[in-house]
Amino acid sequence: MTLRIKSTKRVAGLFAVSFCLALPGLSYAKMPGEPVGSVEAKIGDATYKGKTFDAPGQDASSASFQAAGPLTTVTIQAHDPDAPSMMENVFGIQITLNEKKASAPVFDASLSYWPGGMKKPFYVTENSGVQTKITFDEMTFDGDTANMKGSFSGKLCKKKNFMSETDTSDCLPVEGTFDTALRSGN
Repeated sequence: MTLRIKSTKRVAGLFAVSFCLALPGLSYAKMPGEPVGSVEAKIGDATYKGKTFDAPGQDASSASFQAAGPLTTVTIQAHDPDAPSMMENVFGIQITLNEKKASAPVFDASLSYWPGGMKKPFYVTENSGVQTKITFDEMTFDGDTANMKGSFSGKLCKKKNFMSETDTSDCLPVEGTFDTALRSGN
């Protein structure tokens, strides 16, 4: 049985990614903090390689988790080290778990890809007609930190902007892996 959280949760995730993408004037070279993980993917025919970052002194992380009752939401945002700006070529993974262990059922999952940043068309798995799949190889939680390693697959479809409908005639298959440290967002 698969349960789905509707648009409110996904819109919140898109806005979280958007907030990070909207940080003005930052380039990859100026990205605060240190790399703590990676995301690698095949998006259509293209190869994607990105890094996740953590800056404890600035209370910022591009890979985090947040507990709310029995659910835990994980947000992983990878930045391409070869992009001209940290706001371009960003890949996002959002996962809602029922438990904090590798065998935990995934309550909801979505992927997003922002090749041109926030002001250009982007891709989401929302309304793609294909369920996003997440598999965990490793998952550990220890207080305010965690580590996750796994894989994902799905179908990314284009959106012209936040308010537009998902264009299911312009989609790309996606599959890849993630391996990152996470920090609590609570």
